[in-house]
Amino acid sequence: MPEVLISEPRAGHYELALRVRNPLAESAILSDVPRMDGWLLRLGINEDGGAVAAPCRNVSGVVVGGLPGRGKSAWLASMLGSFAHRDDVQMLLIDGKQGYDLECLAPRAYRYLTGDEAGDLNAVREALHDVQTLMRHRLGNAKDIYGQSNLWAAGPSRYFPVVFVVIDECQAYLDLRSFSVKEDKAVASEIDSIVRDLVKRGRAAGIIVVLSTQRPTADSIPTSTRDNCGLRVCFSVATREAATAVLGEFTADSPQSPIGCPVGVGVASVDGWSMKFRSPYVPEALLEKAVRDCRELTADPLDLMCRAVVELTDRTNNLRGTDAAGPDNSDTSRLLPAREPLD
Repeated sequence: MPEVLISEPRAGHYELALRVRNPLAESAILSDVPRMDGWLLRLGINEDGGAVAAPCRNVSGVVVGGLPGRGKSAWLASMLGSFAHRDDVQMLLIDGKQGYDLECLAPRAYRYLTGDEAGDLNAVREALHDVQTLMRHRLGNAKDIYGQSNLWAAGPSRYFPVVFVVIDECQAYLDLRSFSVKEDKAVASEIDSIVRDLVKRGRAAGIIVVLSTQRPTADSIPTSTRDNCGLRVCFSVATREAATAVLGEFTADSPQSPIGCPVGVGVASVDGWSMKFRSPYVPEALLEKAVRDCRELTADPLDLMCRAVVELTDRTNNLRGTDAAGPDNSDTSRLLPAREPLD
């Protein structure tokens, strides 16, 4: 046998895996874009050749790292593209590299910051602040707007969608050492604070923050933020320190090591449990078309929440048989999520 793996699933019992081929050594190109109908993030194929995915239900953060050209951006784009057909998902995309790696997802992003706009720290802060406002209103009025304290318990919907907040090359905003101008450092510090808050409290509000970097260090992804992220994915890196920055506690001798992995192969850590996988490649043209065909589903989640509150008020008034402008039912200001001014 080319390869024999031995494990001890329980004391005194040994398991042999006889492998005639290594599924991770064979690249795969898909002919269409997979559609995810549950709340799983598609990873790819594991070492046994089976399809694997990681749960994102009740997960507030995802960390993705890896060297340039090793498959990180391709996996991120195809994973998010698999949700493009769903009206209970919305996306905010911020490209810290100010490039166009996420351009194929732009039609399904209610806001897409790239180029000069992504280099404007105030614009980035404003976009993230709006998400923080949404989170605060969802948490503060959860029982009123969807009858549960946790959005996942009620189930995401068109009016209350899961919001993916994707910050590609997040070190451009979170590594405070890179800012020499006092004013820029102050705004970057606010961005870091908002990201920490979203990762810490966003789970019950259906906010999933995705932090991606090609330069994983404890400064590009602060340790306290990483530790609150339930899913971590690391493609090929060169050092143990880089792998640790993404995955947390890590032993270089582990068989689940991302150090020196081939292109498209990575390691995923879910609540401390690790697996190695190969991400199939989705041709960019296919991904662009699939996303573009779903562009009519794109909407700002703050606006959706306002519309939901108005409709809820109208239905309540109709059931009570009162005029919508009546004194007992006209004040929806407690629920309406007005955008909060920046300090």
